[in-house]
Amino acid sequence: MTALSSPSFTSSQASPAQAALDGRNGVIDPSNTSGVPQLGDVLIVLKAAVGDLVLTPSQRFHADVAPLRNGRPDPDGKVDLGDVLLILRRVVHLVSW
Repeated sequence: MTALSSPSFTSSQASPAQAALDGRNGVIDPSNTSGVPQLGDVLIVLKAAVGDLVLTPSQRFHADVAPLRNGRPDPDGKVDLGDVLLILRRVVHLVSW
């Protein structure tokens, strides 16, 4: 497994309101500085969800966005296919938060 490096954040369970404020945005790729997830971010989260990649604490924090509650991320403490699909939906503008 491979780990990618990026700045570190503290990960914890957050309420939907807190998740919206704390910057959970689905941006995982260190080269993506736009603040909006792109396809590369989706691929990284997919690799992590199937066990082919180990995320840094910061990446886990930003990847854990599913499920959405009241249109806001309500992190469940794990990175799985729900997060992959939600970030992909954000990339193709089917959902926003």
